[in-house]
Amino acid sequence: MSGNYGGNSLPTTPIVGTVLLSGNITTYKDWKCTTALDGVAFEYAGVLITMPTDGSTVEMVISPPSLSAVDGDVIFLCYECGCENPVVSPVMITSGDTNYKNYGPNNKPIIIGGGGLNS
Repeated sequence: MSGNYGGNSLPTTPIVGTVLLSGNITTYKDWKCTTALDGVAFEYAGVLITMPTDGSTVEMVISPPSLSAVDGDVIFLCYECGCENPVVSPVMITSGDTNYKNYGPNNKPIIIGGGGLNS
């Protein structure tokens, strides 16, 4: 699986499952994981996920607070994600900038309809 998962979406931080589980509602509560490898199994959102025995990976978006059990040395590839933060333009906005005129062109919100409200 490849692509943009949101946030700083480079899932390059390997975290051992037992460590992720022990910090799932504290240290890693705002992280996202996209890949699980090795180990035996893990329980996510009440569903037991059995790891493949052929060395392949399980690829899915994993929110650590929904992780409830880890069996064996499962490794998760994760990234820190302040996913509730708005998109930030490289151009500073000024007070009262209601039409986003000071945003960079790639970071203006897109409003469909409404007669061009974001012009």
